This record gives sequence, C-alpha cells and structure tokens, in this order.
Amino acid sequence: MSYDAGERKEMLPGERRLGAVLAGGRAERFGGCKARAPFLGEPLVIRAVRMLEAMCEEVVVVTGDPEIASTVECDILRDRVPDAGPLAGLHASLFEALRREMKGVILFGCDMPLISPELLSLVGQEGLASDALAVVPAAGPKGVEPLCAWYRTGCLDEVERRLLAGQRSLRALLSVLGARRIPPAHLAQVCEPATAFRSANTKVELRLLEAMAAGPSSIESLVPSGSPSPMEATLALESTR
Repeated sequence: MSYDAGERKEMLPGERRLGAVLAGGRAERFGGCKARAPFLGEPLVIRAVRMLEAMCEEVVVVTGDPEIASTVECDILRDRVPDAGPLAGLHASLFEALRREMKGVILFGCDMPLISPELLSLVGQEGLASDALAVVPAAGPKGVEPLCAWYRTGCLDEVERRLLAGQRSLRALLSVLGARRIPPAHLAQVCEPATAFRSANTKVELRLLEAMAAGPSSIESLVPSGSPSPMEATLALESTR
C-alpha cells in the first residue's frame, strides 16, 4: 500500500489541483448503484465530473465498479486499500495528485448534486490561498462537509497512518489536520449552505433533491396538495422514508 519515500521526495507539487470524484458501487440504502442514478437526466457521477471539470485542471473518478468506470470519460483510480471507505478514496487521490505534481485534491462525493462549480471553485481557491493542510466548508448535516473539501498532498502521511490504524473518520482527520473552515457567511456568496450539501442516500432523497433543483413548485408536486409551503412539502416527503 505505502508509497516509496524516494519517489515522493522527487515530486514537488505545483499549483495545479486534482479533482477527485468518489463513486462507490452498490449502496444498500439506495438499493442499487447510486453513482449511475439519473439526476435531471444525467448520471450522478457524470454530473460530478462535469462540476469539477469546470474548475480543476484534471479530474479522476475513484471507484472499483467497472460499470461506473465505463460510464465516464476520465481517468479511473482504485483504492490502494480496499473496503476502507472514503478515507481510502482520499488516500488514492492524494497519491495520484502527488504523482502528477499537483498541489492537492478537491474531494467530491458524487451523491451531492446540489453542489455547483462555483462552490467547488470557492473551495479550491480557499485551499490554494491557505497554508492549511485541509480546507472544509463549515456546513452540512454534521457541521463540516469532508466530501466537498480541499486536501493538500502534505496530509498524505497522516491519511496513510490513520488508514493503517483503522481510523477511517474523515471528520476526525480534519480535526487532527487543523483544517481551516469556510464560514457559512462566505459560502452564502455562492450557495445556500443549509441545503447545498444534502446527499441522496435513498431514491426518495434523490427525487427530493431533483425537485429542489427544479424549484419550489416541483417540491410541492411530490406531496399531496394543500401543503402550505415548500418547506413543509419537503418535510412531508422526507417523512415517507
């Protein structure tokens, strides 16, 4: 698993950024391959690649699913440590960024379709402008969103150490790295922080996010008539999970 220290020493990362889409295979809660599920007529993984291509010099997809690999037209990475979750995807991405002499990685989970190129660009700009090993939006259901974040290649040692130790939490990694947080007020310049980082863990949630992207009237169309507001319509839909 480990990289060669001599090889790494010769690689001096430049200012370029690698966009890395995490696209696992089958998801039990989703009931199938989430990455290939359509969102507004476009597979989630292709949408994620397109978002990153708008602002990254090079983009890769991290997956071990051959069907996902055949769906996209960009380089495919496999986890160097199998079955170890998103941390393994970050590890493979950082190693690849180092190999390509890049500054770091913008890691992006493909199941957050409301994230825009503008938001990803903000994350990337903040990452390059900061000396921090990681830069993360201070938003999302658990306070920060590690799957829409910037990681410098300098954090590869800590990522690999934690991977070997079985410590797979990305949020714990961010804490150890002393990640800089992008505050909600700053994020609000390019997105709605309360909703932009919502993920589709089930097909119902994907339908909801698709309706949110299409507008409030589409949300209301998914629930019985008489709902007094889009917010209540959203809550009513979520209660069916």
